[in-house]
Amino acid sequence: MYDDAAGGGDPLASYGDEGGSGFFDKIKAHSEVWIPIVLIIILFLFLSIYFGLIDARSIPLIGGLVSDLLGEYKQVLVIGEPWDGPYANDSILEIFSEGTNARAYKIKQVSSAQNFVHNPKEQLKNYELIILDQSMLADKSIPPDLAEALVDWVYTGSKLIIVGDSGIYMTGRPEVLGLPAVFNESMAPVDCYAPIDNLPTCTTPIPIQGIWYNQYKTNIFEGIDKIPPNPLVQGMQGLPFTTFNVAPQGEEWAYLQDVVTGKTYSAIVKRSYGFGKVIYFNYQEVGMTPKIFEQVVEDLIGK
Repeated sequence: MYDDAAGGGDPLASYGDEGGSGFFDKIKAHSEVWIPIVLIIILFLFLSIYFGLIDARSIPLIGGLVSDLLGEYKQVLVIGEPWDGPYANDSILEIFSEGTNARAYKIKQVSSAQNFVHNPKEQLKNYELIILDQSMLADKSIPPDLAEALVDWVYTGSKLIIVGDSGIYMTGRPEVLGLPAVFNESMAPVDCYAPIDNLPTCTTPIPIQGIWYNQYKTNIFEGIDKIPPNPLVQGMQGLPFTTFNVAPQGEEWAYLQDVVTGKTYSAIVKRSYGFGKVIYFNYQEVGMTPKIFEQVVEDLIGK
């Protein structure tokens, strides 16, 4: 009565061979366990990168590939026409496109601030950094709604860079003059001097042969004390800067000194406002100090 059982295969041997004995067979046998775990890890990484909790480029081995696939970058808006001098890669736009961190940023330029007269808050909301640089434009004004939108945008945690005399007028309101009046007293990093018998100082550009100095040895400048480092030894009487006589209302990171007159001017001023920051460059030729500009941007929004 046991002939059929005796003649069959060993049931224990059959059970042991069911899943196979190879490495890949074992993986396949446990796929119901590891596949969900892998999918959860991938989903976690994707969401972390999407919401900015993890920099894709920091992931070992595959970071660069992930960054390229996701198109990860910081969105930057340039309002105006930055200074563009006679040298290679000496404008803000060229620094963004050719600099050491070029792939980290996606740049959009809108030449006229008047393009933001309609619903500017909606137009600004996706940018991590906005640069207001009207150095090459005769019109230094911005619409009232854009000024209000920028104030709210910075207060909620965003970063703004203002260059020279950009944004010192409010469109259609000639009596409003200077950054504190156009924006507000708490946000403006600098103020104009207002002589009784003359125009406010922020309306008058001052050409100098200057040296840039790191005021408080700010650590983001990585030991750069002055530019150019030895102007007389190199045969250079400073660099050609166009600056303005303004009063700093925030933390002065750097200053300029005219090698001819010895007079000093604020060069870079930082001011916190709400949860955001405003950086003011008091010289139009920001591209003359490209490494400084890159490091300021990196300090503001990363790379």
